[in-house]
Amino acid sequence: MTRAHGPASLPSGYAAITELSVEITKAWSGDAFWAALAMVYVGIDTMALLACPLGQREQCKKDFILWVDTYLRADPASDYQYEGVDVYAARCALLHLAKDHRGSQPPRQFSYIDNGPHRKDEAARHVVISVAALIDDYCRATESFVAAIFKDPELKRRADSRVHNLLLERSEVRR
Repeated sequence: MTRAHGPASLPSGYAAITELSVEITKAWSGDAFWAALAMVYVGIDTMALLACPLGQREQCKKDFILWVDTYLRADPASDYQYEGVDVYAARCALLHLAKDHRGSQPPRQFSYIDNGPHRKDEAARHVVISVAALIDDYCRATESFVAAIFKDPELKRRADSRVHNLLLERSEVRR
């Protein structure tokens, strides 16, 4: 069971970040399995954009991977702990129908189940991801990221330089 995380008492602009977690939870609660999963990957893209270096206009693969490696954590008892390159390849496979599983050490391939623990088959480089657990893990990662923004002045400068644009784009969609 996933939990909804609300905007609480965040400064203007930052409530939109945690509202995404609420929207993901709503999609999941409404049995919109693939929509909730896609929104998690879009959410990670959004957080990676907020965290990327000043002056950089778009997030890239490196930023996505760094955000995952820094903030996204599975339950310690899980058979699989997230690795940014795996999550990025899974994001691309879902959102773009792309495959990035070539090379001598390709990322693990993901398949998805509703609930239960993550499971991996290292020999096959395959992971079964629990979407319910991924959503919870994403919500916790977002909370950790927002907390880090307010503890790290450099990260706050980077996020502050972009969060306003996220709000403008969000308000345009709601009109």
